[in-house]
Amino acid sequence: MYVLQDEYVQIDICNFKTKNFYSVFGINKLIMRTLVALCLVAAVFAIDTNKFAVLLQAGTKGNDAVESVYNLLRDLKTENVNVQAAADRKNNTDEEIFTQVIGDLTNVASLNKQQWEALGAVRTDVEAQIRDGYSWLAWAEARLAEIERRNAQLQDQRCWANGLFVRSLADHADAVAVVQLLQQDVAGWLTNNAGVELVQKAETIADKLSAYSHLFQQDALQKFQSLAEVKRDGTTGEQVLSILSDLQAELEATLATLQEQEIHAAFALAKYVSDTNAEVAWLNSEHERRTGLVEKLETQLPAVLAQQAKALKLWKDSLNAVAGATADLEEKREFYASETARRQEENAIIDVVIQLFKDQVRALASQTSLGRK
Repeated sequence: MYVLQDEYVQIDICNFKTKNFYSVFGINKLIMRTLVALCLVAAVFAIDTNKFAVLLQAGTKGNDAVESVYNLLRDLKTENVNVQAAADRKNNTDEEIFTQVIGDLTNVASLNKQQWEALGAVRTDVEAQIRDGYSWLAWAEARLAEIERRNAQLQDQRCWANGLFVRSLADHADAVAVVQLLQQDVAGWLTNNAGVELVQKAETIADKLSAYSHLFQQDALQKFQSLAEVKRDGTTGEQVLSILSDLQAELEATLATLQEQEIHAAFALAKYVSDTNAEVAWLNSEHERRTGLVEKLETQLPAVLAQQAKALKLWKDSLNAVAGATADLEEKREFYASETARRQEENAIIDVVIQLFKDQVRALASQTSLGRK
């Protein structure tokens, strides 16, 4: 409690106890001291001019009171200036620290993002390999099924063709045997010199060979028929034997061709089966290998997904850390700006009060000096 007292007056400043005021209203020390100073100034100004003059004339106590108020006001401003200087230094330090921290956290976030993207590329590659693996396995299975179907079809066709070959072989053998018998008959006729009778038998020979007409050329039997129809003295058995010899040669040539074709077909089938067997062996081996690879990749995929999820969380956490540090810095900036503005406002008020106090003291001192005269 500040008191101005002398033989004329005793003043209780503002009539309150500072400690109780702090606890009730929670006003900080600087504001409280400013209020006290204002109360002191108001108290000084409230004294009657004549009484203040008496105080100034009395000397010690009055001057001490005025000096105390003036010093208090100066101390308030000085303390405000010192507090602001400390706040400036702290703000500069906070800016440096938080700028460094935010930069470091931003770098960490960038690295975490790169790690997440790298794991994403790994995941994409693994999934692509799995898809390609299943696609190849499906193709290989379809190829194996096609080879099996084709082999079965070729085997059936080969059995059918082989049956035709055997039957054709038998037909040609029978036809050759018939031709040979006819040649023997004609030779016997020639021995008996029965030329006319042989001509009459030409139609009979043609009838016997007609059962094998599908084995001869179209004009082969027509030669026999022409011999039977044209009955002239020049017809001899040599013509019949010549025709029969041609037929036998044709049958034997056709038979050789059939045998050669059968051999080529058998070799072609054997080569195809050999090639497909090699392909089937490779497909089965590759199918087993790629199946194992796909299974391995499917086992690895959950681990890759887990790593990518972890990397994503780390990236988001680092982004949140950057945002948190940035928010803290903004909060400190706002607090620093608001406190700076408040102190500037307080200093302006203190400057006004000091100037008013000085003016009032000078005015009172001037009035006192004139009163003495």
